[in-house]
Amino acid sequence: QSERLLIECPQLFDLVWDALIRALSTESEVKWHSKPDRRWVDESRNRSAGRMVRALFKDPEMKTFESKAGLPVAWGNRLDQALSLPGDHGLHAIVMISSRLNRLYDIDPAWTEQKMLPRAECTGNENSAAFWSGYLWGSAPSQPLLYERLKPALIKLARHSKLSQEHANKLAEVFLLGWVWGDEADGPRQMISDIELREVLIHASDDLRTRVLLLLKIWAINSSAQLTHRLIPFLIQVWPKQRALRSEKMSQLLVDLAVSIPDRFPEIVEAILPRLVQIKGGSLSFLGIEDTVVARYPCVFLDLLWTVLGEDAANWPYKTSDMLAQLAEQAETQENPKLVELQRRERRV
Repeated sequence: QSERLLIECPQLFDLVWDALIRALSTESEVKWHSKPDRRWVDESRNRSAGRMVRALFKDPEMKTFESKAGLPVAWGNRLDQALSLPGDHGLHAIVMISSRLNRLYDIDPAWTEQKMLPRAECTGNENSAAFWSGYLWGSAPSQPLLYERLKPALIKLARHSKLSQEHANKLAEVFLLGWVWGDEADGPRQMISDIELREVLIHASDDLRTRVLLLLKIWAINSSAQLTHRLIPFLIQVWPKQRALRSEKMSQLLVDLAVSIPDRFPEIVEAILPRLVQIKGGSLSFLGIEDTVVARYPCVFLDLLWTVLGEDAANWPYKTSDMLAQLAEQAETQENPKLVELQRRERRV
């Protein structure tokens, strides 16, 4: 309805907007929540100020705004009014405005720099929480200059001790997109370097590291994705080598990545072996592995098993016995001392 109102009767839209601004500015109680795990986007989409901003962004004229031409005065005034609302009203406006930050920065970098970006600097307060909730919910990064400007704050946010899983998931995508940004020879330069991304992964939460590896697998499986040919460089040059990060969980994810891409199995295993630890049965499964992987790369697969299987065969993953039986049929591995030892451990159970 708001889009129709903007098209057919913009003067009435202005009257309704101004009336709502006056009403919300004088409302005596504008606090609904105080808990740290607020669902900012869901909350803002269903509150008055958030709905007003969403209605404004449906203005068909926005499609005609030219890059770097600046926001029309009326538009800038309306956004300023929404941001100036007291209490949660203003926070809801921040969420909805920051969700369109890429577009706004393209249209009016100066306004965005002055009115929005300072809210990204400090983590831990409500202004910052509202800003990042909206920005990470919005479209994928598309402005290299904005990415560069926000990168220090993004890195700081990734290290935040109370980072939500939702934000960790979105940040993983933002960082990987920045890492592959300069992939084309004639395209823009890489927005986040190998060293910068490695530092992020070292200091981030397990949730963020987990999401990075899951995205890495999804993108690498897709042969048209940018990351396909950068998978091995990522594993060798970016993924951390620190002993403290060689956990069962990360090892499970790395092994899953290897078995999910059969054509690159030897390369991936070579890259991840130094980063693996022993994995207990409940944390790993070979259910999805193709039999052809064992037949094509028996020595590589045996090296992988040797690294992740512990002394006690009772803790081995389901179907490990089937894998060992297949290796025993391969000429390259049937007499291998590693296989002989694993078979001995299996017989002890």
